[in-house]
Amino acid sequence: IYDFQDEMMCYSSLLQSCSVILSREGYEVPMCDNAGEGLNAIMTIGLHAKLSEFTYPKWKWSLEIASALESGNYVRFFRLINDTAFKENTRINKEPPCLVDDESSSSDRAGHNRWLILSRCCVFPVLHLIRKDAVRQYNKSLAKGEKVSDTDLSRLLCISSSMPEEAIQFCKSIGLPTAMSPSVEDDWGAEDDLVVMKAAPVLSTAVEDKGLLASGKSREDTFVFCNEGGGGVPFMQKDQDRVSIPPSEYI
Repeated sequence: IYDFQDEMMCYSSLLQSCSVILSREGYEVPMCDNAGEGLNAIMTIGLHAKLSEFTYPKWKWSLEIASALESGNYVRFFRLINDTAFKENTRINKEPPCLVDDESSSSDRAGHNRWLILSRCCVFPVLHLIRKDAVRQYNKSLAKGEKVSDTDLSRLLCISSSMPEEAIQFCKSIGLPTAMSPSVEDDWGAEDDLVVMKAAPVLSTAVEDKGLLASGKSREDTFVFCNEGGGGVPFMQKDQDRVSIPPSEYI
């Protein structure tokens, strides 16, 4: 029962963090769980937990994510949302094992992966805003006119490395100019593979984001299933529509 409560508290905290982000960007959204306003509600969610020796590691993990988002530490956020980083985090803090290891049963592995998938689903609605704010940081901190490759952007923004062109398209959609590297300039049909920093401001309002939402992807299978970087869930490919289907035990 404590593990179930821990999991529900984790989802509630993640959803509340997303509500805070949407609110700051100018969207009118209700805060979840009627627990209060802003980030204070995340701590209020924890007050509902019964006092016990159980330490609610999944909820604490969601608090780490909320802290990373609140401080704008998006590198840490993308590490935490990854299964491997969660294992490292709990091991460092010596939390009780709610994780899977080589000796875990198949049902425990499936339950653990299902929880990670649902956690990423909670964050998915604001993923484009998180990426946009991360690009805003890079656009401010890097040198004027500095060019960043599509592969580096894919890694920094947690976009599939097999489709680096999506990182370029994302940066275009939020107002940054792009360029073509000298190595591909002479290739017929080659497209821009670099983003030019500090050459234009990043779009910042909800009104401007409407175009991004309308033209952006409606799926983020690589992010949700975390099939890159280890600890992910394998999935099958269906036909040629690029729709990914996870194995039945994870659904």
